[in-house]
Amino acid sequence: MIVMCGIGIDLVDLKQFKRYLHQSSYFKSRLFSPAEYLLTDNQLAGSYATKEALFKASSIKFEYSKCSVLRDKNGKPFVLLNNDITTYENLNIFVSITNNDKYAIAVVLLESKLVL
Repeated sequence: MIVMCGIGIDLVDLKQFKRYLHQSSYFKSRLFSPAEYLLTDNQLAGSYATKEALFKASSIKFEYSKCSVLRDKNGKPFVLLNNDITTYENLNIFVSITNNDKYAIAVVLLESKLVL
């Protein structure tokens, strides 16, 4: 049986995010994987919001730079995890990201196989 095991949401102020992003390369290296470096600033804000929402949904601490939030050829976001986070069996992660000129917001829904 598949059950919902977590939901998370996060909102990022784009102006503040871009200021931090461009102040230091250390900030970028701590939050993003090398695969994410090709994303635009707005996409990075959405990726950051997704990682925050994923933490809220799972309550599992993880290194943000070892988790990638990428987009498929149609622009749909997806998450690539390292082994630190995959403690749920058969974890499905559903992501929705949107933004306007001021904010980026992400919602994460986790589903997992219920072992009886």
